[in-house]
Amino acid sequence: TLVGIEAAVFPTYQALLDTLNQVDANFADVAGYKGTVVYKYETLKELYDYNLPHLDNNTSTLVDWIVGLQYEDAGQASYGAIKIHHDPGLYIGNDAYWHISPYHASLAVVGLLRSSANDKLQKSELWFDWYLNHLNANGTVYDHWYLADGSGETTAPIGCGTGGQPACDWEDATDSNAATFLGALWTYYQEGGDANFITDRKTQIETVAAAILNLQQPDGLTWAKSSYPVQFLMDNSEVYWGLQAIAELEQTVFNAPAAAQLYTNAASGVMAGINTELFNVNTGLYRVAKLGPNSYQEVDL
Repeated sequence: TLVGIEAAVFPTYQALLDTLNQVDANFADVAGYKGTVVYKYETLKELYDYNLPHLDNNTSTLVDWIVGLQYEDAGQASYGAIKIHHDPGLYIGNDAYWHISPYHASLAVVGLLRSSANDKLQKSELWFDWYLNHLNANGTVYDHWYLADGSGETTAPIGCGTGGQPACDWEDATDSNAATFLGALWTYYQEGGDANFITDRKTQIETVAAAILNLQQPDGLTWAKSSYPVQFLMDNSEVYWGLQAIAELEQTVFNAPAAAQLYTNAASGVMAGINTELFNVNTGLYRVAKLGPNSYQEVDL
C-alpha cells in the first residue's frame, strides 16, 4: 500500500533526482535507509518508465485511498490529519489507535495534488492546517495517535517507549518532516492553490523552514534532528527540495527576495555537501550518511 502512495508521488522525486544530477544513477543503492520506511526506487522507476496500467488506470483509486485516510470531523483536533494506513497501528487495551506520520502524510498530499481530483486543494489545506496547528515552538511536529472517531489525541500513548511500543513524543526526523511539508506547500501553490491561504500562515511556515536552517551544519548538510546528529543522503535530498520550495514561496507569494536568497543559498550548501561529503570518489557512489567527522555509512552492495 505504501508503494501505491510512493508511486503517486514518484514524478516529484524524479524531478528532484534529475536536479541532483549524479544522484539519479545511484539512488537505488542509497535511498532505502530511513527509520520507518524503505523506498524501493527501482520498483518505482520501473513503474514510471513503463507507465504500467497500475498507475495509469488506477490513479483515482489511489486518490480515493489517500482521501479516505483523512479525518473529517471539524469538531475534533484530528480534523485534516491523514492516517498512515486504514488499519490501526496500536492497541491499548481494547482501544485501537491510528497513526499520523507527518512525513508520510505530506508525501501523500504531493501525490494528491499532482492528481486531477476536484477537491485536492481543499483536502490539502486541511492537512496543512492540521500540521501547523500541531507545530511545536521549535518548528517540529510529533507523530500523533487518534481513535477511530478522531478523538483521544496523544503523542505519548500509554506504555510508549517500553516493550516494543511506539516512542513517546516521537519525530522520525526534523529535517525531512519540515522539508516535505514545504515541498507539499509549494506543490499546492503550483497546482492553483490560494496565495492568501499561504500568506495568512506565513509566520508558521517560516517557523517550519527555520527548523531546517537550525539543523544545517558548516559542511552544508542537515542533521536528521538535534538529538540525532546524522546527515542522511535521503533526508538532505528532501531538504534541498524543501529549501527550494520555501525560496520560491518567499519570492513568489511573500514578495521577500532577501529571504528567498537566504533559502536558495542554504539549498546550494546542501547540494555542495551532498556532492562532497556524501560522494565517495573512490567507489563513485553516494554514501548513505555522514555519521560524524570523517565517519560515514557507505553503500553495502
